[in-house]
Amino acid sequence: MQINKLLRIFRGALEATIPWITKVGIKWKDGEAYDDWDNIATALYESIVSDSCVFSVTKECSLPKYDFVYKDYKHFDFIAAYAPHHQERLLAFVGFASIASPLDKVKLTMLDDEYNAIAYDILYDLKDLTFFFNQIEDGKRKKYAEVLITP
Repeated sequence: MQINKLLRIFRGALEATIPWITKVGIKWKDGEAYDDWDNIATALYESIVSDSCVFSVTKECSLPKYDFVYKDYKHFDFIAAYAPHHQERLLAFVGFASIASPLDKVKLTMLDDEYNAIAYDILYDLKDLTFFFNQIEDGKRKKYAEVLITP
């Protein structure tokens, strides 16, 4: 399955929980959300995205936590993105943001050539991005546009 589709499924799962968690008072909007939303989002991310990448590409993986910001990605496998206006730089997937509607933007961190973060909170529409799994193996980077999903 393409990484793009995997992230769309993850976003859909997050979005589907919003009406239900709202009924029990869990806040999910940026700036209002706390540990409960973070725990739900993290569990879905690990089950849908992380596990799919780990089981299909590598047995061990060190993906960054969902919606956390890091100063560098040198030692991480990560979901990376190509964006039309940032083609010269690699972007690392951080999470989803709610600007005009729930989870309508993708939050990214811009990386330099040595995988150091040089800009945070870059926002894009999901449809404008192409994603791939960026894995480090024996000191070298490999890129995968698809992962194998096993039932």
